[in-house]
Amino acid sequence: MPVGVLKRVQDDESARALRPFAFFLTMPNPYQNRRPVGKPVGFRPLDAARSRCHNPPMCNHYRNIPGALHTIESWADYVSHFRLDGAAEDVWPGRQGAIVRVEDGAKVAETMHWGFPWVGKGKRPGTTRKMNTTNVRNLQSPLYRNIINKAEHRCLVPFHQFAEPKPGAGREEVWFSVNEQPVSCFAGIWRQNTGEQHEGPCYAFLTCEPNPLVKPIHPKAMPVILQPEDYDRWLSGDDAQALQAPFPSQLMAVVG
Repeated sequence: MPVGVLKRVQDDESARALRPFAFFLTMPNPYQNRRPVGKPVGFRPLDAARSRCHNPPMCNHYRNIPGALHTIESWADYVSHFRLDGAAEDVWPGRQGAIVRVEDGAKVAETMHWGFPWVGKGKRPGTTRKMNTTNVRNLQSPLYRNIINKAEHRCLVPFHQFAEPKPGAGREEVWFSVNEQPVSCFAGIWRQNTGEQHEGPCYAFLTCEPNPLVKPIHPKAMPVILQPEDYDRWLSGDDAQALQAPFPSQLMAVVG
């Protein structure tokens, strides 16, 4: 390898070694010394674009630490009941993710299927195809307007980090986190689903305009991340449009 190329490679490796990782020092990092998690072989979300499409699916992968909800004092006090058996740490569409919702006046943490399954028109006349909506941008969509505006269908979606596809890099992803918060929350909605694709409760979360940190990676959208003081506002059915805003970029970091 030419000397100049070798030096650039060494510089790149040094830069990667110095890349910061935002996390509470008092909490173990579950991803330390772990191989990067890639997409399962042959995986393609139901609503993902095919490989020839230049617009890869957005906001379709995140990480969680389900056990942290038990151990972080503020969360242990906030949630009354925990039913998190089977909650995935590495969450993809169609998997079981952790959510928090209000049930009989108490906050309950439980697992649900990520994505609203539905059947849409196929490319050929008279055909259909299975869809799985994981995030919602249009609050006036007739498919979701009724549940978005009802408090009983609101939920919080806890997460540790979320990913956006790296432009022009195939399956590579860029990971984001909220500074000094091992657990943050997306603004979520949920419903009971019946049908062949999935029977039972399922959830999705809202997206919005990207902030200056996310925009260079994904210029179309980012998940709606709630400030802790807005958790109860969201769950109580407060105006969704008022809370559908980009999270401050200065409170976030790129972690991988």
